[in-house]
Amino acid sequence: MGQLLPTLAKKYDLRDAVFLAELNLDQLLARRNATKSFKALPQFPSIRRDVAMLVGEAVTHDAVLDVVKKAKPANLENVELFDVFRGKNVPEGQKSVAYAFTYRAADKTLTDPEVNAAHDKLVADFKQKLQAAVRE
Repeated sequence: MGQLLPTLAKKYDLRDAVFLAELNLDQLLARRNATKSFKALPQFPSIRRDVAMLVGEAVTHDAVLDVVKKAKPANLENVELFDVFRGKNVPEGQKSVAYAFTYRAADKTLTDPEVNAAHDKLVADFKQKLQAAVRE
């Protein structure tokens, strides 16, 4: 692998630098992973619910995830922390954290009432177990 000699590039009126590489396809093919794995794209749409809440400074991300795991909300596919804020309008000793919850069923399109029931229970658990104040 390398760059073509500038003198040779000039001989062939090449304006830009040319780089060359030699690959041994036999070695590359011998090292490939023959097992193919893929995950089919979801057939049904997801529904996202965001929660912003004030929690004590000592509350960790793992503590929030632990509450989620114990609550086992129906059809919860993903949990993502997307904001942590300290400062103006946040009381001393607290922080504001915001999470995105993605719900999806493998066999049908979820309705708002279905998602709201699972999500409201989760929010209630945050209030009870983490003493969280949900920001509306």
